[in-house]
Amino acid sequence: MRLIITRPAEDAARMADELRRLGHEPDIHPLLDIACLTVPAPALHGVAALIATSRNALRSLAASEALAAARRLPVFCVGEATAAAARQLGFADIRTGPGTAKDLVPLIRRGQRRSPPLSHGRASRLRP
Repeated sequence: MRLIITRPAEDAARMADELRRLGHEPDIHPLLDIACLTVPAPALHGVAALIATSRNALRSLAASEALAAARRLPVFCVGEATAAAARQLGFADIRTGPGTAKDLVPLIRRGQRRSPPLSHGRASRLRP
């Protein structure tokens, strides 16, 4: 079966390999480009927790000088794949929610007693 993969290129390549192993013919046509911007360490000053709604945000953080400071913070992750990426980066306090950002909100509310600054990282943009 011929399939179109619209995920960002890095994720699409892994998915395409798996689909080929299963006997399919994948075509990769990403709808998003991943733009990893470095995060300066001072950007996390005063932040109480991080929110990661995809592995791409964590990829961006991995390449930045803020990673050491970020690892000391709790990280709220959407889904197991994002949580696994956080574990690979050395995060210790990982709070995993269901598969959508909307579903993560109740977990964040339960996990925070007050409303300190939270940081939501992202690393994608629509293709032109």
